[in-house]
Amino acid sequence: MPYNNKTSNSHFIASSNVSPSQLNLLEKWVADGCFEQYESPEYILSSSKNRPHNRLYEFILPAVDYRVVMKVTHIHKQYSWTRRLRALFRYYRRRDANYKAFQSCRYAYQQGLAAPKPLAYWRKRKSFTQTKSYFLYRYVEDSSSFVEVYEKLKKEDGDKWQHQKDLLIRKIVDAVKCLHGLGIRHGDMVAHNILISIPNIGLSQAKVCFIDYDRSTLSGLGKTSFLKRFFDLRDLRKLYIDDASPYDLLGIYLGDDYHPLWRIALAFWRLGTH
Repeated sequence: MPYNNKTSNSHFIASSNVSPSQLNLLEKWVADGCFEQYESPEYILSSSKNRPHNRLYEFILPAVDYRVVMKVTHIHKQYSWTRRLRALFRYYRRRDANYKAFQSCRYAYQQGLAAPKPLAYWRKRKSFTQTKSYFLYRYVEDSSSFVEVYEKLKKEDGDKWQHQKDLLIRKIVDAVKCLHGLGIRHGDMVAHNILISIPNIGLSQAKVCFIDYDRSTLSGLGKTSFLKRFFDLRDLRKLYIDDASPYDLLGIYLGDDYHPLWRIALAFWRLGTH
């Protein structure tokens, strides 16, 4: 299977995230199609086994010598024709989910925000209607899913649990605000897309990392415009933290800028969500 070279823009390497020697090895690894050996059941993450068109594979990448995750999105003949045409349109305009995830993660990671370390994006075409795109990023070490952390914290005594819960909610909301401040909208902000890293010194120094940037967008609006905030609030529509609803998080998110009209805006975005 031929792979286009670097000049054809068929693959992109986040060169600022790897050393020059790693960059050369990674480009060769992609161009030679070495990644295909990892598209097998032994490397697949359990969380993606029931998603045949959107698989995650975890392995040690020789080019960089650390654990990585490779996300593979497959446009296949099993899709309906309308869905295949939409997916192909995004694919050929380079607006597919993996490319958006790569671009948003690269932008956020460079600013030290809540995103995995992106390494590469590339595409492979078997036929006009059967294509794959790939997003490679570093595995987020020493982290747990938000759900796991939350269940563990719930076992604490009442007052301590309430304090830790408030602190965790604040950290997540602040991380969302930082993304929005940079002009990034995650697009699928739900509990299982949040990873938490808690050092030994405690929750006060915990770090939040968002994953699955497939539906992310980069805002072209002004940093403080009314319209930008209106569209930013869409990220809160499905974010529940125990008994804290999106409307509760809205108050924390806006702080002194809260106005009842923003609650109406969030209600608009929540239409059709469950």
